[in-house]
Amino acid sequence: MALDFTYKEYYSSLTAIKNNINNKPGVDESLDPAFSEANIKINLEKLHYNVIDPIRKAFPPYTNGNNKDIWITSGYRCKELNNGNKGIKPSGALNSQHKYGYAVDIFSIKSRASLIFNWCYQNLPAWNQMIWEFPEKGDWVDGTKSPAWVHISYVEGNNRKGCSLASNREDLHEMYKTEFTTRSGAYTHGITLADQNLI
Repeated sequence: MALDFTYKEYYSSLTAIKNNINNKPGVDESLDPAFSEANIKINLEKLHYNVIDPIRKAFPPYTNGNNKDIWITSGYRCKELNNGNKGIKPSGALNSQHKYGYAVDIFSIKSRASLIFNWCYQNLPAWNQMIWEFPEKGDWVDGTKSPAWVHISYVEGNNRKGCSLASNREDLHEMYKTEFTTRSGAYTHGITLADQNLI
């Protein structure tokens, strides 16, 4: 049985509260009908049931409560929050999947981000994009309170299962350089393993 979808978990943002930003889905609907609350909520529900629920089952405790292992640090982000207005750092990509409710950033308090990434790659039947984000930051299990994370998205009808590394360490990108990967700025696309031994 799946966990219930807890809507607010996917748009609550301490950064938005701190900067007095209304991050409720639907706030940007006048810019694009795709930003309507109904559309975003549907996308978040699909993301929950197809991605987050299976991950939470694999990384217990399996709960939406405060004792859960898998935490969402960023789900839906309105344009103002995502684009870094009011000096918010870091800002998201202008075409970020977060603005449509397609994506979440997650971390585990018991396991490394690399383990989450690898479990998803090996076990999830569908996702659109997955990124092992800045593993050089360390993990929560090491006492890092701003840890590395995994970005993962689900777009019904367009789940291409893309995988990438995001890092500011040039040596990591070099170690992932193969005929099957491509580099774009801080990203190496086409990886198939989050290798913790390289950190």
